[in-house]
Amino acid sequence: MWKDRSRLFGFYVTQEKRYRSKVIKQADVLALIGIFPDSFTPEQKAASFKYYEPFTIHDSSNSYTHRQMVAANLGWSEAAYESWLRAIDIDFGNLPRSGEGLHYANVGGMWQQVVFGFCGLASALNKNCLVFKPCLPDAIKSIHFPLLWKGKKLSVTVTHESVSVQNESTSELAYWVFDTKYTVPAGKVSIEKTEYAGL
Repeated sequence: MWKDRSRLFGFYVTQEKRYRSKVIKQADVLALIGIFPDSFTPEQKAASFKYYEPFTIHDSSNSYTHRQMVAANLGWSEAAYESWLRAIDIDFGNLPRSGEGLHYANVGGMWQQVVFGFCGLASALNKNCLVFKPCLPDAIKSIHFPLLWKGKKLSVTVTHESVSVQNESTSELAYWVFDTKYTVPAGKVSIEKTEYAGL
């Protein structure tokens, strides 16, 4: 029924028929997992991703954000990268859906995909400490972004080999890369070589 995948599934199927089928408009289960990643085991995340993938049509503009962040959390860098590219397409790429205006949830979601997904920054919703679990795809060599973490002004750079934190605040900062703790004094830069490449 979905003859042209460059068009939304809803173009070919009525909403009533879609509601009576197993098809789901957006990655709802993955959204829950993405918001509360520590509440699920890696096996549960992977099983949910793989089970719902064939039925999810991503007609919702923010669906790819949730798919990307769960894929990155699992260490599936290429699946995460594919989702990010599809999210870009929605508003800025070859298959735009923005004829009636930008999808701001998607635009914000693209930022979340970079910072929470590729760089693996754990949300303050889930962690009291600064934690990174990077998952960079081969196509992205490094990501640099400013961050205000609990009142501390920081500058972060993530590559395939390291996580660099420049502490622009007036007090020492502790942070974790996966399960390893590091500290960076006030006004200094900490560049920690990591073992996460290839996960």
